[in-house]
Amino acid sequence: MYRPPMPTRTRFTDRRPLATAALAALLAGLLTPTAAHSAPRESRPVHSYENAVREAVWVDTGFDGDGDGRDDRVAVDVVRPREPARQGRKIP
Repeated sequence: MYRPPMPTRTRFTDRRPLATAALAALLAGLLTPTAAHSAPRESRPVHSYENAVREAVWVDTGFDGDGDGRDDRVAVDVVRPREPARQGRKIP
């Protein structure tokens, strides 16, 4: 009876690259600017939410998750500011 050879394990004897990577990760975490760890700033709205353009659309997912033979659709509510459109600017 033929038995395939057992896989051999690779042993890493030189651990310097691993130690160097660990030290670099530790130093990167300790030497980050203190501003990154400060309290988050509050954002303020730029456009009016009351005058926003609201649309409801269906998006085809291209996936048949329930197995009924048809691609699934997802309902999406789009809310975008009206002001840029009035100024002639296109927004996503």
